[in-house]
Amino acid sequence: MNYIDCHRFRPAYEFDYVALDLLSVYPEDAGIYTCRATNRLGQAVTSAAIRVIAKKDHYTEHPQTMEQIQYIEDSSRYQRKEWLDEMVQIKPKFVSQLKHQENLREGQTAHFEAKVEPVTDVNLRVEWLKDGKPITVGHRHRPLHDFGYVALDIVGTIAEDNGIYTCRATNGLGYDETSAILKTSRE
Repeated sequence: MNYIDCHRFRPAYEFDYVALDLLSVYPEDAGIYTCRATNRLGQAVTSAAIRVIAKKDHYTEHPQTMEQIQYIEDSSRYQRKEWLDEMVQIKPKFVSQLKHQENLREGQTAHFEAKVEPVTDVNLRVEWLKDGKPITVGHRHRPLHDFGYVALDIVGTIAEDNGIYTCRATNGLGYDETSAILKTSRE
C-alpha cells in the first residue's frame, strides 16, 4: 500500500474492506487517490478525486476571528528552534501507561491509550502488538498517533481479541513499550 506515512492518513484493510481516512484535510491534499489490489492473477484499481475548499474561501461575520485564524495558520512563524533539536535527541519514553481492559463484554469497544515523548520527533514510529505479534490495522483495529497521544480502539471485541496488547515506540536512539491485558466475557 503506497500512502503518505502520516498520522492524518489512516488506511484500513480487513478481508474485502479497504478504506483510507484523511483527517483534517488541507488544500494540498486535493487530488486523485488510487487504491490498487494486486495478486498473482492480476490487479483491480479504483480511484476517487478529492476537492478541498480552503478556509480562506469561507465567510465569517467577524473579521478579527479570520485574522486570528490566519495568524495561527501562518507557517512562516514556526521556525525550528534549538530546543526542538535537543528534544528529539532522546529515546522514546511512555509518560503514561496503558490500562488493563478486563471487564468488557464481547461486542463492546476496547480502548487503550497512553502518552509518549518526545512528541516532536518526526522519526518516532509507533507499533501495536497483540501477544508479541503486530496487529493488522482494519475496520475493527483502529490505531491513532497524534503529537504524543497514542491509542488503539478495538471495535466489536470477540474472544479471539483477548490477550496482551503492547504499544512500542521506536526512534533511532531506542524504544520503549507499555502493555495491558484485554479480557472479555460473553456475559
